[in-house]
Amino acid sequence: MTSAYRNALLLSLGPAAGIGLGRFAYALLLPAMQADLGWSYAAAGWINAANAAGYLGGAMLAPALAQRVGAARAFAAGLAMLLPALAAVALTRDVAALAALRLLAGASGGVVFVCGGLLAVGLSLRAGSGGLVLGTFYAGTGLGMILSALAVAPLLGIAGATHWPQGWLILAGLSALCAALALLPLRDGLGASVRQAGSRGPTPLRFWRILAGYLLFGLGSIGYMTFIYGHLAESAGGWRQAMLFWCALGLAAVAAPSIWRRLIGGASPERSFALLVATNALGSVLPFLMPGALGLWLSAFLFGSTFFSTVAATSAFASALPQAFDRGRAIRAFTIAFALGQFGGPVVLGWTADLTGRLDAPLMFASLVVLAGALLGVLERRPDAIDGA
Repeated sequence: MTSAYRNALLLSLGPAAGIGLGRFAYALLLPAMQADLGWSYAAAGWINAANAAGYLGGAMLAPALAQRVGAARAFAAGLAMLLPALAAVALTRDVAALAALRLLAGASGGVVFVCGGLLAVGLSLRAGSGGLVLGTFYAGTGLGMILSALAVAPLLGIAGATHWPQGWLILAGLSALCAALALLPLRDGLGASVRQAGSRGPTPLRFWRILAGYLLFGLGSIGYMTFIYGHLAESAGGWRQAMLFWCALGLAAVAAPSIWRRLIGGASPERSFALLVATNALGSVLPFLMPGALGLWLSAFLFGSTFFSTVAATSAFASALPQAFDRGRAIRAFTIAFALGQFGGPVVLGWTADLTGRLDAPLMFASLVVLAGALLGVLERRPDAIDGA
């Protein structure tokens, strides 16, 4: 194992904590919290919106933090902020307090994701193996999903909905372990070469098509992540089937660097983006086009492997930009576009579900939105064709 790959593997535990445990694990705990606290879907939506708003704020703040203190210190600060935000959820039943804590967790996740992405881009440029390094870093979120499913789903499935506070404490403990390991590469001075020099250069709006496509990808894909676990938990397979499916999503994300390595590292970044997003759209609609076990597990493989690989493709796009562009600014633009999509997605898709009274309609609509994002990626110009003037 090369030092670059080892460092990428350790760094990937940052998004495992900040995103896999800190953001997406909420979907596992939400049904129990709703049942125990008597939440309406509107209340649950506000909590989720607070987390998305925090993530957006953290993503916007991250480049300034990287410029001021360096990407490595900002990455570490984001992880440190995450742990109390998760643990404190177990101590309150107040909706406003819970929303504030989820906002804080979202902000920490945004800082970890953007600053960790800067570290991964710097590592990939030094190692000359961009596809593998970037894919490994972003696949860490899948590991966080696996950990959360194995730890939280049995607790709630066996002990009952009232044990959701213990679930949050478990998430905090797992995040602490991941954070400690994720910080190890920083002792080698990894972040020294990626301190931001400022937000100069051409505006990221010069590549607005892929940014808009990424926004649509965030809007559509979050519908799948929001609805699929609860849908499966309420089906005949119960929480065990839902847990295994969530683990399958995570495993597919972990395997994604090997599956899509040649595409991300070899093809033009905008074409990689388009193909990955189109494959994601297919994966999200398969449970409804192919009812049964085959469609379900194919869906987990296609969606899980492409969801986080698409993020790696956007970082590859940023790293391939001409020197005139500020790469940190480009990564922030992608993260903001994705966060805006994820902020609006649950509202739009939830309204569609309420209107139709069915889950298949909003999920199929979400797939069409994601497919539209892929088409925008096809229309994007190659990064080296942008003159940066």
